[in-house]
Amino acid sequence: MLIEELYEKHKTELNRFANSIACNEKEAEDILQETFVRSLGNEEKLERLSSYQQRAWLYKVLRNVLYDMRRRGRREVPYQEKDEPQDSFDIEHIVIRELVAKLPPKFKEVVYQKYWLGLNSNQIAKDLNIPDSTVRYRLREAITQLKKQI
Repeated sequence: MLIEELYEKHKTELNRFANSIACNEKEAEDILQETFVRSLGNEEKLERLSSYQQRAWLYKVLRNVLYDMRRRGRREVPYQEKDEPQDSFDIEHIVIRELVAKLPPKFKEVVYQKYWLGLNSNQIAKDLNIPDSTVRYRLREAITQLKKQI
């Protein structure tokens, strides 16, 4: 019962967040679904949390589901022109997203983790199993390539 209530209460904002970090709407749906599947196994833990903590837990799990999918390489979904942008995006965000999609995968991943997920270079390095200096180099190169595209 608790999971159903959490789903009804937070589905809209979690879906919006999932769409903002996913490559397309299908991937966002998969991420959201997996988030609530994982919450089923943690129902007792969720019952002990306050409403604010439950919401924070769901956001964290949603983000971690995306990490897991990307880390395992199960969900390499390229950006496609037919994907519809969300209403909350402005035109600049759409243009930036299209430019980032043109970057080589190694640059795209660090840009995504840095600017969409808000991770620092140390966290990105640990996630990708590369040195911090490599992350910083890739960010610098990605920004240089983006400037050339503009």
